[in-house]
Amino acid sequence: MNGKPLIINLMGETLHRRAYLRLLKDIYHLPPTPIGLEWAVTYPIEVKNLGITKLKYSIDTTALEALNAKNYDFRIFEIQNPEGTLAPNDTQYIYTLFRPLEAKEYAVDLPINISDIEGPSPHKHQLMLRGCGY
Repeated sequence: MNGKPLIINLMGETLHRRAYLRLLKDIYHLPPTPIGLEWAVTYPIEVKNLGITKLKYSIDTTALEALNAKNYDFRIFEIQNPEGTLAPNDTQYIYTLFRPLEAKEYAVDLPINISDIEGPSPHKHQLMLRGCGY
């Protein structure tokens, strides 16, 4: 009543037609783990496709193999499912095994390659794992 008109400008952005992989964190700090475990501790890492097309992901484990080679060919980190497919708006888990050999900190950065119906994605993703043995 007796008011004045108010102009509101709304701006937005739509999703690109391509698939879009989303990791919940930039760096995953795994909880401190005791050395000498018979079985590795498994940590699930959630990934989600926020795009509107199906995507395929593939984790490049070259850096992981180099880290394990530096540690007497012992599997410090291991990815159980380095490849997978995500439907639009689907959530899955990458299962990471961690079994420290010594009481020290371990770190590895793993590139994730993504492709969809248009081919390889130009977006670069990294799965950064940090773990500490005690």
